[in-house]
Amino acid sequence: MNEDGLSGFRFPDALTGDPSTSWKDHTQRGNDAFNGKDYDGAGKHYERAWQEARTRFTTARAGFPEEQLADVVPMVVVSAANMADNWARRGDHGRAEATNRAALDLICDAIRDRATPKDMRGVCLMHLHRALLELVERLNGREGNEDAIAEVVAAAKEVALAGFAEFRDDN
Repeated sequence: MNEDGLSGFRFPDALTGDPSTSWKDHTQRGNDAFNGKDYDGAGKHYERAWQEARTRFTTARAGFPEEQLADVVPMVVVSAANMADNWARRGDHGRAEATNRAALDLICDAIRDRATPKDMRGVCLMHLHRALLELVERLNGREGNEDAIAEVVAAAKEVALAGFAEFRDDN
């Protein structure tokens, strides 16, 4: 057993220590670069924060460690929003949309998957609206996306209703 009491399991180096120190650092550095109109520099830091957020999300989804649940889902939403804003500022609206969509997909997939710890599914339900809003705002900024918006909203509504029904049925 290792120091975490888990046989054969070792957290990647990026996941040791304060769960959000590196993420916060890259997010802040990205924000500083973005505010200084250094979009290439911002993109490098936002990409690292987005990568860390997804890694932590996947790790928490697998059940390790539970204390990160309150942080990992908002980290995904914020990181995706930052990356998407940076892509849009650089004129790559397709990548901006894809980034927002990836965050929403991560959250919806976790809610749908009964193998995801129930506490995490609950946290995902609480943050689903923000991930959806980020994508809808991105889609709304371009003409001809009305059908895409309707589809995304309907799919998220279906996921939310099923997720909330599970929690209601347990009480």
